[in-house]
Amino acid sequence: MSDVTFFLTSCKRHDLLKTCLETFVKHNTYPIEHGIIVEDSDMDLEWVREILPFKKLDLINTAGRQGQLANIDKYYPLIQTPYVFHCEDDFVFIRDSFIEPRSEEHTSELQSHHD
Repeated sequence: MSDVTFFLTSCKRHDLLKTCLETFVKHNTYPIEHGIIVEDSDMDLEWVREILPFKKLDLINTAGRQGQLANIDKYYPLIQTPYVFHCEDDFVFIRDSFIEPRSEEHTSELQSHHD
């Protein structure tokens, strides 16, 4: 089982979200099994399932603007892994290996979401 959950917040910017997800999938080399996408509107997210390869994918629509911080506070408890990779819909990934496991020789790119 993966030790990282992919968490993303978005708000009515599906053009940016599509680019973010496609570049994430293209360049991600770390095994991730669970994704959580929070759309701060009532816009449909089912199309995301065609892009993301996760075994478990929670697509959440807030039905009304709640705000990014409120959504983070509300939905972070869904994370069951020790680490979270949090990104936004306007991220674009341009190289591989942006998530790496801890090692004694290298500092980790990951920080526990419980810290």
